Amino acid sequence: MAGGTEPPGHSRADGEDLIDRLLALIGSLPVGLERLVQIALGRPTGAPRLVPRAALLLAVLAIVPVAGWLIELIVVPITIANFVDRRVGPSTTLVEMNGYALLIPFPAEAPANQNLPRTGDEWTWYVVRDDLQEERVALVRSPLTVEAIQQRWIVARVLDEPGAADAAVDAIVRSGRAAPSTGVAMQLLEEVERPQGEIRDLDSLARLSDVPAGSLVRVRLQFSGVGVATCAITDRCSARRLADGIGSWDSLASDPTGEGWVVIRTGYPPSEARFHGVGRQAEDRALVDRVLAPGWVQGLLGWAHALHSAHIEQDVNLPVDRLWLGPIIFATGAALLSIGRRLGYPRFRASTTSDRARRAPALGWADMRVRVTGRITPRGSSPLELNDAPAILRRPREGAAELGMQIDGIVNAVQIPHLQAALSSTTIGELIGIRSSRPALQIGWFGSQAQLVFEDTDARDAVAALLSEGTAH
Repeated sequence: MAGGTEPPGHSRADGEDLIDRLLALIGSLPVGLERLVQIALGRPTGAPRLVPRAALLLAVLAIVPVAGWLIELIVVPITIANFVDRRVGPSTTLVEMNGYALLIPFPAEAPANQNLPRTGDEWTWYVVRDDLQEERVALVRSPLTVEAIQQRWIVARVLDEPGAADAAVDAIVRSGRAAPSTGVAMQLLEEVERPQGEIRDLDSLARLSDVPAGSLVRVRLQFSGVGVATCAITDRCSARRLADGIGSWDSLASDPTGEGWVVIRTGYPPSEARFHGVGRQAEDRALVDRVLAPGWVQGLLGWAHALHSAHIEQDVNLPVDRLWLGPIIFATGAALLSIGRRLGYPRFRASTTSDRARRAPALGWADMRVRVTGRITPRGSSPLELNDAPAILRRPREGAAELGMQIDGIVNAVQIPHLQAALSSTTIGELIGIRSSRPALQIGWFGSQAQLVFEDTDARDAVAALLSEGTAH
């Protein structure tokens, strides 16, 4: 190739080299851990024993708390009616509820249970029921403020009712409430409980003017708690129907930033809000009695059948805070040690070029110093497990290579057969480390599988040619 021209696929080779070095880094983790502990304990380097035990220990540390928390996180969906009727037994610890909360908060003391969230000193009791016609209510102690409950995502339909939004604002002003300081959108929205069809996401009410009538939109709104019954605009209300929670209400809501306003029609009055929460069932009759004892509370809830024997402690962190850092770290550590042990270190990469097709370099044969890793089985002896052990490669007679190794002061001679011999193989490649690579030869025959690491590629190729062809150079 012309001088200095980058060969085709160069960037791909760089990418493969980066991947190999990353895999080598993972493979070095168990090796480094094993050697560090062996040095600390003063034990000689041998077969890895610590890494499998460490990986197992980390896996147990990850699984045990997760299993316990998963058992704890059996959240049972309930209705408030069943809760009040005590069809939800005390053995059901975690419950999930959907309903409506009366937005007249009762101040509450922070719970003593340290496992519950502490978002501040202000806690609130909410009266929650399944629907507006339901008389059975339960008390829920929550760290959420009224403003937090009133801010939520809704799906609404853009109604084709020109002038309806302005009429609703006028009715609100006539009731003694002040009009918003900024303009109210001309479009009237109607909340849809079970939407069907395409839904358009809006990040701001400023984009509402571009949406045609009849479209469904999803938008985040901050309800103000100010509104009127829809029937009040035409002065055709039935007081009994409204008292029974039957009808619709036009309420004012804004962007969470407060920059834009809209009138939204809902099936519940502005004094209530949709409520969804997960919490723990608690039994403390004395506590609930104290909350319901004041005369103004009894006057406000005179229509309701409230449960005294139990209440719900809302936990806004369930189940989010159960995806915990500790088990994730333990599981990651166990996975890295297990994968690294399988990958090994350094990492052997077979050559992508046809090295075997090349003739060996013209080297004068001499003893070669190599490093050996793997299993070597001398004839008539037990297998040797080696890890980067120094060795000398000799060729004492035609057609054979002799590997002389000094292990614990004993010289072992091993005959390496030709590639053409039964159950033998050789692969040319290199050992990839974190920062460097070294030429290597992977050899195998019956009872032996090892890697020979050479000082240079010419020595490696000469030995490969000898083993493949039985030819001396």
